[in-house]
Amino acid sequence: MKTKATKLLLNATLLILVMSIIRLITGANDLTSVGTASAALLLSVPIVLAGLGGLFSERSGVVNIGLEGMMILGAWAGGFIGSKHGPWLGLAAAVFFGAVGALVHAIATISFGVDHVVSGVAINIIAAGLVRYLSTILYQGGSWPGPSQSPDVGAISTMVYLCFQVELTLVGRALIF
Repeated sequence: MKTKATKLLLNATLLILVMSIIRLITGANDLTSVGTASAALLLSVPIVLAGLGGLFSERSGVVNIGLEGMMILGAWAGGFIGSKHGPWLGLAAAVFFGAVGALVHAIATISFGVDHVVSGVAINIIAAGLVRYLSTILYQGGSWPGPSQSPDVGAISTMVYLCFQVELTLVGRALIF
């Protein structure tokens, strides 16, 4: 009888073999390139973070279907405020608006006794519609290309990044000792 680790290793080896054969047959060398793996990891970060939030919610006894709506609210607020006032305020706005979505979910489920799934689905639907509506209203008549594209957000300055990196290094050293 095979153990779980042996089955997992066999499945991973089989997956690599199948991807290699497909790459050789089709000539699609980008399928197994470092760039493809890097892009897949980069694009999976929001999904992994939402999954982690869902895991924490489930462990606390809350079915949080509304994570996508909270992410939509945070992303829109981060883009809007970031385009007007810089990336750091955009980040703060994204955190704040995502937390407002969570607060709405908490009030609906705890105070009013709404089912967790119904509240989560409502937050997803309302967030998507609200963001589209606000984008159309707030950017009307400007140089903005349309409601499905965001304006540019300025780059984070190198000096701020270096200060943040030094601060993290100091915090890391303090935690080790």
